[in-house]
Amino acid sequence: MKKDKFAYLKRDAKAAGWQASLPLGSGSQGSVSVWIKTNANGQISERIVVKDNYDTDWEICSPLKQFSEDKLLPMELGVLYALKHAKANAPAGSLISARGLVNDPTPTILSHKVDKVLKFARCHLEYCPYGDLAEVMATHLEDGGAFPEPFLWCLLSCLADAALLLQQGHLQRALQGWRVIVHRDIKPENIFLGPFSSHEYPLYPVPKLADFGLAYVVDPAEDTTGLESRGTRNYLAPEQNGHDSMPLCTQTSTYGIGITLMALMNLDRETGRNIDWDSDQTPEFDETGKQYTEALRGLVSQCIEFDVQNRISLDTLRARLEELTAPGNEDKSSGFRRMSAENISSWRNGPHDLKLQPDPYRLRMSFAMSSDEDSGDGEPMTDEEESEQGEEPTKGSEETDDESMED
Repeated sequence: MKKDKFAYLKRDAKAAGWQASLPLGSGSQGSVSVWIKTNANGQISERIVVKDNYDTDWEICSPLKQFSEDKLLPMELGVLYALKHAKANAPAGSLISARGLVNDPTPTILSHKVDKVLKFARCHLEYCPYGDLAEVMATHLEDGGAFPEPFLWCLLSCLADAALLLQQGHLQRALQGWRVIVHRDIKPENIFLGPFSSHEYPLYPVPKLADFGLAYVVDPAEDTTGLESRGTRNYLAPEQNGHDSMPLCTQTSTYGIGITLMALMNLDRETGRNIDWDSDQTPEFDETGKQYTEALRGLVSQCIEFDVQNRISLDTLRARLEELTAPGNEDKSSGFRRMSAENISSWRNGPHDLKLQPDPYRLRMSFAMSSDEDSGDGEPMTDEEESEQGEEPTKGSEETDDESMED
């Protein structure tokens, strides 16, 4: 079945004018590929992510119809369009915040296609060049190196912004008619790394919270306690895990943020797995996690309090982040939040940099198409292969905005 799904993607990519469709991953309900266009010189000129969903029982996004335009869209598409609508007046890749322009912490949907009879949905999304945090975590584990603390401050800030967007549709005010959205599946696998930052923490690619397939839109008139457990076991908040006395709410997303940070700090994906919620137990830092500053550990711990009422609010969390990473002697980000452009190269590949795999489909990279024109396959060329063709290997690339397509 997986082969058939990717075959459809290759066929559709060619029909839409893309030179290749290459698989990124698949699951029981769908598949994800990257579509590639090349220029006259055979170099990659455009990339998008294409996500297909074959779920036969999706939840529709009717509570978001004011912002998603189509109330019958599956939840993930509805949330992505609602967020796109909410961000419409901000510069590309940015959001307007009380602290100025900040990086957009969620991916942008470009277009979509839905077959409501067959229950098939496809969305075209911006391409995130550096994979997800689970992949980066695996690299750090292999190399025996902890995540650099400045990146964790960057991540916490981006996830707090993403959660506030889901709560009210804007970083400075609540949009009229907006419904609170609870992600329900925040984890390293659902946080992707986009282009390098242009506003804050410029040493790092921008973390983007993605995969809204399990999102829940809160109806103020309905009771959200005792809902069916949805999400990933290690990252479930108590109210997602059988505690019927507590409601599903924004603080559920706050817990997801906290447990994700703790897992990365511990370098242990099992951090939240064996918790005895009946004894009001909460996850703990191990010896690796305890190496980080008390300020960072304290904020993360406040995110994962057992009782939703005791968890730190998003307003307080964002205010504390602003205070703790402000320029000066007490800056817990060690100057990385406001690093000047001329200082970036001196820190690249140093102890505070992330251990990233190279972008496998970077712009201007030479791309060798399959000899079978109908296959939709191909692969990036190595530097040696480029040299053999008389071209200089491409060492880097600019990130450009992807264009929307017509389906």
